Amino acid sequence: LVLAAPLISEVPNFRQEGIRSSLPVRSHPRSAAAESFRFAAAALDLSRSAPMGSIITEGKLVVVTSANVADGKTVIAANTALAAAREGKRVLLIDADFGSQEASAMLTEQRVESGITEVVESGTALSEAVLAIEGTANAGLHLLGRGWQTTSAPEFFRNPATRDFLDQIQEFYDLILLDAPPLLTVAYASTLAGMVDKVLVVTRHNSSVASLEELQDRLDLIGTPTVGYVYNLAPLRLDISRNEGSMRDVLGTKQALGADTSDA
Repeated sequence: LVLAAPLISEVPNFRQEGIRSSLPVRSHPRSAAAESFRFAAAALDLSRSAPMGSIITEGKLVVVTSANVADGKTVIAANTALAAAREGKRVLLIDADFGSQEASAMLTEQRVESGITEVVESGTALSEAVLAIEGTANAGLHLLGRGWQTTSAPEFFRNPATRDFLDQIQEFYDLILLDAPPLLTVAYASTLAGMVDKVLVVTRHNSSVASLEELQDRLDLIGTPTVGYVYNLAPLRLDISRNEGSMRDVLGTKQALGADTSDA
């Protein structure tokens, strides 16, 4: 009610499932947590074909943000991107939280030699800056980090060339997620939210109403539609922890007969 947006996924506290990895979609694909991220990916896919004039507008560019630090927005962004890629989508995750780069650290141990700052400001080819995380050339997840160009985040995201870049790359991907800083903590997060088609809000269990009201005031000021919110770190409910058998056909016979892979 506070956010005036639909719940698109309830992500359980997957530590209660005994999952130590931050990427359950990769490490424990038959877990309740992994299924919750598939719900989030499916909701974003559905919103792309929403009728014109509806609350949820069509578009590939989605900012993932939250009110405050420690709401878990990067875990949501990374796992949702993985889930969408595993559904056969071409997905790009942009690590737009310049001060953290947590998404990059979470998804790869490779040293990122170039990133979005080199592409926009130095003319580096996109193919030289993105990292292939998993999948094929036609379907999979790519990661684009900050890079090493000397620039400030507010200045970079106000640059018209950055907006042009985001417009141009849409022809190469089905979904582009931007992991942004918390909206109430870092000022340029508002700039990012104003550059995209939709905002995905992450709110954690036991968030304060006052914080969510302030978040909604900021979103109203920005004006970008909210596709919905993810309720993160929810208490693990018994009913969603017993659906493993139902997921066997979704994940395929080979995965259904085998055990989960080890932690990433």
